[in-house]
Amino acid sequence: MCLDVHLNQPSHVYLVWIDASGQLIPLYPWNNETLEIKDIDQPPPERRPGKLVFSPLLGKTWTFAAQSGTEIVLLLARKEPLPPELKLSELLQPLSPPPKLDSSNLLSIIQAGGSVTAESVKTEPASAKPNAQLAALIQPLAEHFDLIQAVQFAHADENSESTPLSR
Repeated sequence: MCLDVHLNQPSHVYLVWIDASGQLIPLYPWNNETLEIKDIDQPPPERRPGKLVFSPLLGKTWTFAAQSGTEIVLLLARKEPLPPELKLSELLQPLSPPPKLDSSNLLSIIQAGGSVTAESVKTEPASAKPNAQLAALIQPLAEHFDLIQAVQFAHADENSESTPLSR
């Protein structure tokens, strides 16, 4: 997978991947081309705020593990850099493994800004109903980030007869 972030104003961007086994994987700004940093609590390197982010760098991709299941990618953005004492692992409730998507809902996108409440969570049309577990996951992040977007999707390993996204 590769991720492109386009914002309407410069922000400090943080991308976190929760893989099918529930592992928290820091992507941007911790890793550029390879997953060298795997500890989500390691302070991210300082970057200037930007409106455009590619993760990994152009022409590269992040590779899914062999385990099929549900993946989640979090986009976290704020005006100021993340304070070094803030531990993302403490804010993200462990999802081991992430909640499975049903066959009628193979993509779930939830976006929130500022204070996240049941009323403020916006679910994209790709998802017929809000994913309560995904909304609960992003709620603890609300006081620390100006924009939060969670994208949950299914993937199948290469040995599966059919991939969930091709149905």
